[in-house]
Amino acid sequence: MKIEQCYETSVTIMNEGPHCDLTDWKHFYSDWKSLQTNKKGQFICNKYSEKDYEKFPEISIEDLKQKVKEQCGEEWFNLLDKVKIPTEYPSGVSISRYFLRITGQDKNKGETVTKLIIIETPMGC
Repeated sequence: MKIEQCYETSVTIMNEGPHCDLTDWKHFYSDWKSLQTNKKGQFICNKYSEKDYEKFPEISIEDLKQKVKEQCGEEWFNLLDKVKIPTEYPSGVSISRYFLRITGQDKNKGETVTKLIIIETPMGC
């Protein structure tokens, strides 16, 4: 059996507690990396740095503002007045989902079977 992990980042707009997450918009996707096992044979998930959490594709700030206006509303749009990049508060980028890809052999048929587990994580401050 082989288990691999990757993650996705999304933009969130924060308003001192409440936040509007753009999880149905653009994302950064990391490469798949195999999980290692410990001495007990348990798979250990990969860790990510703060820089990993903020990776995001290059976008137009105007596209971001338009999406926020459409999805979150005028009040949220107004929060982005002076924002120049997606990681500038009150905008932020962080991991929104982790993916685990499990690949193994079907004992009865001998075929390779792949399953995907998606873990959604809370965003915002």
